[in-house]
Amino acid sequence: MDYTGSWRHQVVVQGEIGQSKVTVPSKYILLLVITMTVLGAMALVLRDGTWPAVSDPHSSCRRSSEILIRDSDSYDFGDITVRQAEALEHLFTLTNVSPHAVRIVRSSSTCGCAAVSIESDVIPSGGTVPVKVSANWANRFGPRTDKVFLWTENATDIPDISLTILGNVTSPVAVEPSLIDFGTVMPDQQITRCVSLISVDGTRVRLPDRIETRGKDVRVTMDSSGIDEEVMDIFRANYTVTLTGRRSRGAENSEVVFYYGAPDQPDSRVAVVANYPGAIRATPASVFL
Repeated sequence: MDYTGSWRHQVVVQGEIGQSKVTVPSKYILLLVITMTVLGAMALVLRDGTWPAVSDPHSSCRRSSEILIRDSDSYDFGDITVRQAEALEHLFTLTNVSPHAVRIVRSSSTCGCAAVSIESDVIPSGGTVPVKVSANWANRFGPRTDKVFLWTENATDIPDISLTILGNVTSPVAVEPSLIDFGTVMPDQQITRCVSLISVDGTRVRLPDRIETRGKDVRVTMDSSGIDEEVMDIFRANYTVTLTGRRSRGAENSEVVFYYGAPDQPDSRVAVVANYPGAIRATPASVFL
């Protein structure tokens, strides 16, 4: 054996003239075998269009979002009152379409006011399980969006399932109108308009305990006829908004805020706009004698 790496084989070449011996290094023989093997594999690809199938040892670790089918990703409660917002519930449905059982191991939500509960943490192959998402949006007004998340035992840091609930919590009191346009107001002129606070859902609402005007020329008085001020609970309250014209030229752009001092009833606001032409003085352009 020659340890210098120059192994050689003799190849006998048969021709018409006779035989001749050619010495070929073994490394060229090995290179020829590898080349023929690669060319054979490429020929199979060109013929079939695909590489030979290789089994994936991690095929059972697909994300559960691919094997848990939900009936919907979100639910919109629409416009809801404060009382309705205290106890909201919706049932989503998860179906396991994989050949193996799936286990739910963890859940969370974007807000402490929302929660998720599942009837069984193990969903068998082909099985369906309801997922209840509940929320308490009391004292939270306007548009709301919350999400709940579910993790399976094969999940990473990213949740497998995300479910969304939406809604708009309306105020129990409507203010009409929400904008008062006094138009043009002359100096020292007084103009009045009426504003009403109305119960939206037909229940009795508490009167505001404080009224604030954001303009020095705006005053608000209450029409207290027929109202028991000791009870202070009504279905409708009327107020008179009075604007006094300035002597200086300019514009009014302020608001009236009704404060209720109750967490379950948001403040009501009325925008006030007007135009002040100011004091008009006639000055002769010329004097003829």
